[in-house]
Amino acid sequence: MLQNIRFFALVSAFVFTALPAAHSAQAGEAKIKVEKPVKDFGEVRPHQVFNFSYKFKNAGTSTLKINRVQSTCGCTVPELNKKEYAPGEEGEIKVRYTSSQREGPVTKHLYIHSNDESNPRFALKIKSNTVLKISVQPKRVELSLVEDNAGFEYIKVTSKDGKKFKITGIKCRNKAFNFNYSKDASKEHMITADVDSKALQDSLNGVITINTDHPDCGVVSATFQTLPLYSASPARIIVQDAAPGLITKREVWIKSNYGKSVEIAESQSKNGYMSCKTKQKRDAMTKLMVEIEAPEEKGGSRYFTDELELKINDEHTLDVKCSGWFKR
Repeated sequence: MLQNIRFFALVSAFVFTALPAAHSAQAGEAKIKVEKPVKDFGEVRPHQVFNFSYKFKNAGTSTLKINRVQSTCGCTVPELNKKEYAPGEEGEIKVRYTSSQREGPVTKHLYIHSNDESNPRFALKIKSNTVLKISVQPKRVELSLVEDNAGFEYIKVTSKDGKKFKITGIKCRNKAFNFNYSKDASKEHMITADVDSKALQDSLNGVITINTDHPDCGVVSATFQTLPLYSASPARIIVQDAAPGLITKREVWIKSNYGKSVEIAESQSKNGYMSCKTKQKRDAMTKLMVEIEAPEEKGGSRYFTDELELKINDEHTLDVKCSGWFKR
C-alpha cells in the first residue's frame, strides 16, 4: 500500500512538473496589431488617387508570417515587401487607392492572411465619399425603338460649384449615337443626339461617358436603357434531373413590348435538343410549348445547353436558352 502511494506521488509530481513546460511551448503565438485598420478619406473627387500605408506590429511571442494581402477590387492595390516579422517587429502595407467615379459613400476591404490563429483574416477598411461638382440630368435615359429619334431628348450637365467648364468629349460603346454639344466653357451644357434606332437594337443598354475639363470633376456619366421589341418569359429554361432521351415540356410566352402582333415564322435549335411544338396567340402575346430532349451524356459532363432561335414577324430574332443537369 505504501509503495502504491509513493508511486502515485512520483507520477503526480512528474505530470505537474511537465505541465508548465508544455503550456509554455503552446503559448508562443503570432498576433497582428494594426495601428489604424480603418482609413477614411472623407469627401473626395471621382478617380482621385491616394497613396498611403497601414502600419502594423507583431504583438505576439512567435514569428508572424503573412501569406498575402487580399484586395477585393482593382481600385485598391496593396504592396507588402516582407512576409515574416519577429515578435515586436513593425511593418507596413503600402496601398494605392483610386476613388469611385460614382457619387456617394464607398467602403472597400483588404484582408491580411497570416498565421495569427485568433484572426487569420484580418480586415482593413477604406472609406470615401465621392462628391461630384457636376450634376447630370437625367441620370438614366429611357429610350424607345418605335419613337422618333428613339425618344432621346437631351442630357443636361450643370456645374454645382459655379465654375465654368468645357465638355472635352463624349464616349459610348454603342455606335447608334451622334452627340451634339457646345465646346465653349459654360456653367451648363445641353447635350442632344441623333439616334439610329436600328443600330440601337444591337446594344439596348449602356453608359454614356462625358469628359470635362472641370478641375474637380473630369468625368461624369449617364446610363441609357431601351425596351426591346420582344421579350420571352422565361428567357431561360432550367432542366434538372435530366436523363438521355427524356423530354421536358415548358410553356414560354413571347410578348411584344410595343403592342404589335407576334407571329413566329420559324424556330431553329442550335444543338438540336429544343423544339417548338404548339403556338397559341393572345393579343400582343404568343404562348409556345417548348420541348427539350436531353442528349446522351458526353465525357462525363453533367451539364448541357441549347438555344432556340425564334424568327418573329419575319424581321426579328429572339433566343430562348436552356440549361440542363443530368440526374445522379
